[in-house]
Amino acid sequence: MKNLKYSFTNSFKLAGTLLCVSLLVFLFVSGCALNDDDGDGGVTAGTQPSHTVQGTVLNLLTRAPLAGIVCTLSPDGASTDAPSLAVSTQSTISGANGAYIFYGVPAGDYKLKTSADGFVPMTTHFKVDSNVQTTLQQLSASEWTQLLGAGHSYDPARAYVMIHSDAVSNSDDSGVTVNLTNNALTSETTLIYEAKGQISNTGAIDWTSTSTHLSGLTFFHGLISGAIHTATAVKDGYTFESVNDIPAVAGEITHVILKGTPAIDGFPVTIINNSSVYKTEEIYLAIIGQDKSGNHYYFDNGDGYKKMRIVTDNQAGDKFCFPIGGIKALGPNKFQYIHPFENTVSCRVYVFFKNRGHFKVNNGDAKAGLAEPSHMNEDKYTIFDKFELTCDGSLVYLNTTVVDFIGIGFTLKFDNDGIEKGFQVACNDELAAPFLSRTDSWKNAVIKDAKGNIMRVLSPNQIENSFGSLDEAINAGWSHYSTNELEIKYNWTYKGRVHTAEGELKNHFVFNVTAGAGNVGDTYDVSFKPSSFTVFKCDGDPLSNDGSKTTVAQRNLHACICAALNRGVFCNKDWGASKDYYADSALNAKQYNLYSKMLHDKAMNGLVYGFPYDDHYGKDPTFKKTYKEAKTGVTVSIPKMPALIK
Repeated sequence: MKNLKYSFTNSFKLAGTLLCVSLLVFLFVSGCALNDDDGDGGVTAGTQPSHTVQGTVLNLLTRAPLAGIVCTLSPDGASTDAPSLAVSTQSTISGANGAYIFYGVPAGDYKLKTSADGFVPMTTHFKVDSNVQTTLQQLSASEWTQLLGAGHSYDPARAYVMIHSDAVSNSDDSGVTVNLTNNALTSETTLIYEAKGQISNTGAIDWTSTSTHLSGLTFFHGLISGAIHTATAVKDGYTFESVNDIPAVAGEITHVILKGTPAIDGFPVTIINNSSVYKTEEIYLAIIGQDKSGNHYYFDNGDGYKKMRIVTDNQAGDKFCFPIGGIKALGPNKFQYIHPFENTVSCRVYVFFKNRGHFKVNNGDAKAGLAEPSHMNEDKYTIFDKFELTCDGSLVYLNTTVVDFIGIGFTLKFDNDGIEKGFQVACNDELAAPFLSRTDSWKNAVIKDAKGNIMRVLSPNQIENSFGSLDEAINAGWSHYSTNELEIKYNWTYKGRVHTAEGELKNHFVFNVTAGAGNVGDTYDVSFKPSSFTVFKCDGDPLSNDGSKTTVAQRNLHACICAALNRGVFCNKDWGASKDYYADSALNAKQYNLYSKMLHDKAMNGLVYGFPYDDHYGKDPTFKKTYKEAKTGVTVSIPKMPALIK
């Protein structure tokens, strides 16, 4: 059999590759984990390093470990990577926990065949260039129809191919169109397989879909044995490898991987400084991001590098932050850089005034977590803020990030349509004005330096010595719903009331789900009233937002309650009526979230995240564009900043 040859359909290369792009991926449902250990596997210094290939064999349908599966590892043709170290065939049998392991495997191309009595033989083709840990899955002959459905019976005289289209930089492998062609045939109309289907998220094959589901797996049924094929894949915003010389082996499933990388090279971001106070040399930028494996990156603007560089140690802040004057000047107070997306699926752009922000890497480990600039510690007396600008490989997202605080009221827009979101304020002092006029604890939301310069306004859940400014409104709501029924319609329909009668759980707010697929009949018991802090944070008791403890419906219910209390409409009939937000009434005891009110008052069209779940009832301010639409660029405007107090 010929060696599998890999080639890119066009020249695109990720800077600082993070993943072993030739992973041994398990059959049917992807779940591989890469060990970055580059150990030499016991090979002495000066020799070619070798690696370990290991994992677990599971039953595809039950997910139970499978013991007694014969796993046979052998070179896939003449290895072009290490021809002098080609190894002979090795075999092992999966243990009681389904585990298998191969030691001392030199770099090169390999195939791993799994087989046992009563199971359909499967062979995975892959490349080894580091230690690899993966899960293999097996399908018994008796389970074949359960997976493939009626009309697609197993024929030992025919061959089968499964393609995993793996979008390396994104966990979403859906929406990929995979094609398989016979290398010996020239006519595109010639039948080379009986059927093509996509493996759905439930594990069954969907024979009607033309593109992949989330698993990224395409199954080709009934190929002519002995033929050699080529697989290609297409997804908007991605470049996929093609894989040549795929064999069709009678009675066997052949599995190969098509690796995809985002076919994007960034786009221009223009920053306009409207401040007459802060000059070019006093404004700093920092761009950071993460890949889907948790590694952190920063944009290195020095020495002409201008790329995302992986964070490997506790690097000084001056490596993260660079003067805005270090990027291209388009005119007075107007600058531009090319926003990169290499390796990252999450990016934030920071702007600092007068001082560089402080970034640290916990324990010197890029995966342990990046300590970003703090609005309460080292950077408390530096004016700064950030906005999100990220791309998942096909869609670009742009948003303000003011859940915890606001220091700069950015205006954001995509240049292709000119629609603006964010804030439109004459001066940042406007953001602090509603709080400076207060005599209660809300005045503590404004952070000033020793000279009286306003640094930022804090969200209430960030204020030191948090206060109970919504307690009366929460009490009024619980009292109101002891004699009135609450009905919430948002994705699901809930009906509930506070129990007060004998024999009931007194003061418990009990809800029933009356509509919503998969949730009708569910009952949720809110056993006690939330605190003001819980409402501000939209998390914790009585309904935890911890996904491991609650259902989607329950978290949705909690979000609605917190959003309504924050907006002062908890006792209203229509929680989505914007005209009623932040209006004084006896039912809300004239209490609501003043921080979110200020943000909604100052934000364009009232669209802003003033607190978690602020997207409820149409308040989501997020821009979402295709990469093609976003390619024309983004413009960010910095408002006139307050004059410094001398």
